[in-house]
Amino acid sequence: MVKASYPSMSIQEIIAALAMWGLSIADEQLQRPSPEFVEGIFCACLQQATDITVESLTGPVQEAVEACTSQNGPQETYRTCTQPL
Repeated sequence: MVKASYPSMSIQEIIAALAMWGLSIADEQLQRPSPEFVEGIFCACLQQATDITVESLTGPVQEAVEACTSQNGPQETYRTCTQPL
């Protein structure tokens, strides 16, 4: 099996690449990213790569969470949510 590899990029190269998407970030944000920063970058990449926005996922995610909530207790909820489609 062939292992995938990704090109190594410097901090400045990453900043320049994200700037092409209209994202302005600082070196410090990449060197010590907060959870909020990582989520924001993930969402920006998701939208750029798939044209899916976080807002468009909010309803389906909420519906999935509600579907996993069972009146039969945690064990039933776990079985329902982990069964393959």
